[in-house]
Amino acid sequence: MALSEALAQLNYPCNYPFKFFCRPAPETIIAIRDTIARSAPDWDPEELVQRPSRTGRFVALTATIQARDAAQIETIYLQLAAVDGILMSI
Repeated sequence: MALSEALAQLNYPCNYPFKFFCRPAPETIIAIRDTIARSAPDWDPEELVQRPSRTGRFVALTATIQARDAAQIETIYLQLAAVDGILMSI
């Protein structure tokens, strides 16, 4: 199932978790926080959950926003695609 099809099935507004796997570079984490905050102004960047990998080489991040519609989620994913250092997002 494509992302747009999955997003169309959600009941908005709803909590939507963005999950990332990246290197623990401060500039990457700041870029993720700033990007999400621009498109979801009611999201508190302090709520970004960080979990380091066992070796510390990577970090898993979760940012849960109150999504108003599918377009908002797709926009955030498109903007995050330009952030250097993100290895994977789900």
